Amino acid sequence: MGGLCVACGKAGTTSAGGAGSAGTTIGAAGDNGGVASDGGDDVALGTGGASGAGGNTSAVAGTGGEGGIAGADGGGAGTLSADASDASSVCSSANWCRSASGTAADLMGVWSSSSNEAWAVGTGGTILRWNGSEWSPTRSGAAEDLTGVWGSGPEDVWAVGSGGTILHWSGTMWSAAASTTPGFRSVWGSGPNDIWTVCSSDLSHWNGTTWSSAVPPTTVIPFRAIWGSGPNDAWVVGWSGLTIHWDGTAWSSVMAVYSRVLFGVWGSGPSDVWAVGNKIEHWNGNAWSTRDGNGGALSGVWGSGPADVWAVGLDGAILHWNGAFWSHAVSGTSVTLNGVSGSGAGDVWAVGNSGVILHH
Repeated sequence: MGGLCVACGKAGTTSAGGAGSAGTTIGAAGDNGGVASDGGDDVALGTGGASGAGGNTSAVAGTGGEGGIAGADGGGAGTLSADASDASSVCSSANWCRSASGTAADLMGVWSSSSNEAWAVGTGGTILRWNGSEWSPTRSGAAEDLTGVWGSGPEDVWAVGSGGTILHWSGTMWSAAASTTPGFRSVWGSGPNDIWTVCSSDLSHWNGTTWSSAVPPTTVIPFRAIWGSGPNDAWVVGWSGLTIHWDGTAWSSVMAVYSRVLFGVWGSGPSDVWAVGNKIEHWNGNAWSTRDGNGGALSGVWGSGPADVWAVGLDGAILHWNGAFWSHAVSGTSVTLNGVSGSGAGDVWAVGNSGVILHH
């Protein structure tokens, strides 16, 4: 599963699903929110119609259809070139538009604070900045693979990656922070003086002055991603259905229903959290539940609110939650997408391998 496991730990062992059929596709949800004819834990998402004229889909909710995935558009007619380095602004039928990145590096993470401010990071120390009209590279001096990026504002951005790399953007330049951790995967914070990073077996915290290690409450590793709604509410997800929760004082283990790897996590608040991997899990404030039994190999999730959530993953997969059900969206690429972020419902970025950047 290219690009989903760079910094440390072993790669996921998912396999790609077959191409979707041409023309109209119908997706039906099962009684408990699963998809009919679930192919099993490790069946990845299909890429849409491999050929044919496309066609609109009919989303069938079914009994208990909140967790179901609606059928995707037949895809072949809307597929774009996988070469992103010289891409022009060409859009798929779902209004995901290619944005020229100027790089062929695999892009692993993205973070956006406004329509004029976004950052993307990737292999070989790649850092790109969006200024409202174009992406351009910025120099950090780092050559390690970068896997996560997050900021509290335009003058406070953090990027993390392999080799224990922690970089900070002050608004004018990048600087490196000292670290003894072998490699980071994800970074998130509630503000400039409360930032967490995760590696395969370690949690690190920034208090505005120094980085310190935190002991995780479990030996079930590796960790993959972190997100929180505030200083007293944060989630880390990883392998074996692992989720751990921060309540402002201590980390505690909370097992998800799904017992395999979870790659991404995001929520609109303490009682509305999504975790994605080969299945889609939802936290309602009391317990995790599986909202889709065959979400595909999904690597990132982000939303503007409880009724507008995006998930991305293998073979250009993009899924959207509208508050009632998940549906496939045509991305226009077959390249694996590794991250998604935005500043609002009308400003969403997805990044992936081979320098692919999409905007919605």
